Amino acid sequence: MGARGDRGGVRGAATAAPPVGTSRQCRRAARRLPDRGRTVPGERRRSAAAALPPRMDARGDGGHRGVDGADDPSGRPRADMTALNQRARQRLSAEARRLQLETAAIEIVGRQGLAAATADEIARTAGVSKGLLWHYFTDFDDLMAHAARRAFISLEAVVAADIDLDADLDDLLRAAIRRAAQLPATHGAELRTIRQIVLNLGAFGGGAALRDREYSAWYARQAALLRRGQDQGQLRADLDPRLLAVTYQGMVDSMLDYLDTNPDVDPLTYADHVADVLLAGITPPGKR
Repeated sequence: MGARGDRGGVRGAATAAPPVGTSRQCRRAARRLPDRGRTVPGERRRSAAAALPPRMDARGDGGHRGVDGADDPSGRPRADMTALNQRARQRLSAEARRLQLETAAIEIVGRQGLAAATADEIARTAGVSKGLLWHYFTDFDDLMAHAARRAFISLEAVVAADIDLDADLDDLLRAAIRRAAQLPATHGAELRTIRQIVLNLGAFGGGAALRDREYSAWYARQAALLRRGQDQGQLRADLDPRLLAVTYQGMVDSMLDYLDTNPDVDPLTYADHVADVLLAGITPPGKR
């Protein structure tokens, strides 16, 4: 029996008693001793690495820690963490990277205000180096202008996704106003980003110019819907669809500003007030 009490024989020279007898007996005994490089029956061969003592870290044990002895919070070996970091920094498409950076800017402005939206903070929030910002935007003003435009597009898509564009005009407008009234609760960051960039940053791509450019596209789409309502007899024919679109958007924006600063007001109740006032003024007398 070996040192472990099994049939594998002697585990090595260190655990075997030296053979006693003649030199010929010694040679015979030596031939029977297991070779370190061979596998003894009943024993699994150990690699050279397994024979080495366990790797010790900064605390003197085998835990996964940094050179300062601090525990790795994930419990993973450092090699695994390096692989994860490399995958996290994988190359994104230009559009995906712009979305990442613009979303980070919207998040900061919406949560902390415009003053907190520095290049360093945006890069940190996005998890990239600051120099990467200037690969996709000409300067900080350009980044802010694109972030505001991203917020415009996001809000319009949210409202449009929840309404039936083929519904009667009064139902369509009422549904759109009610959905818009919920934006301060669901998309407050986007609303505050637009407000702060447009109102406080004339230098950022021209805040007023940015607003006019984006609103002009909104006005055109809204005017087309209102004109359709006129053609179907659902809207007073004597009203200018473009001016009515501007009036409608102004009422919605005022509602959103008030709801954002007065969260105790019920948004749907306010939305119904706005819709009642608007529809009372634009619906033909025979349809009221």
